Amino acid sequence: MSDHESSGKGRPTRTRAEAEAARRLKAKLPRDSKEARKAMRQRSASERARQREALYSGDERFLPARDQGPIRKRIRNYVDARLSSGEGFLPIAFLVMIAFFFNNPTVNVVVNGIWTIMLLLVLVDAVVLSILLRRLMKREFPESVRRASHIGYGVTRALTMRWMRLPRAQVRIGGAPKEPRR
Repeated sequence: MSDHESSGKGRPTRTRAEAEAARRLKAKLPRDSKEARKAMRQRSASERARQREALYSGDERFLPARDQGPIRKRIRNYVDARLSSGEGFLPIAFLVMIAFFFNNPTVNVVVNGIWTIMLLLVLVDAVVLSILLRRLMKREFPESVRRASHIGYGVTRALTMRWMRLPRAQVRIGGAPKEPRR
C-alpha cells in the first residue's frame, strides 16, 4: 500500500456555497467577549460530544487525532482480535488488594505468588505483543517512521480491559467483525 492510497481526508471537498456559509457563520460570531466565550464553549462541547460518539461507534472521521489513521485502526483490530493477559490484570490486582487485608500468612503467600505470576504474564505478553506488532508494521506499513509510538499504542490498548477500550473494539477475539451497537 503506498502513501497515496492510504492518504486523503475521507470526504469530498466542500462546495463553494458550503465554504461561504461557514465563513458567514464565523463572521456572525458575537463581538462581545463574554458571548464569544459562550459560543466557543458550545462549539467545543458539541465537538467533544461528536468525538465521544465516534469513540463508541468507531466512526473514523471524528475520532481524536491519537486514534486516527489506517495504521492505528489496523493495530486496534490486531490487538482486539487476540486474548491478552493484560485484560485480567486490573481485576486480579483488585482481588490481591482485598486479600492483603486478611492477616493470614498462608493467604499472603498465595496472594504474593498469584501477584508475581500475573506480573510476569503481563510483562511477557507485552514483550511478545510488541514483537508481533513490529513485524506487522514492517510487513504492512514499511514506510511508517513512528513505529515505537504505534507499538506503545497497541501495548497500552492490550493492557486495558476489553469493555473499557475506546474506540470500541470492531472485531471479536479471533478476528471476526462485530456488528456495531447503537
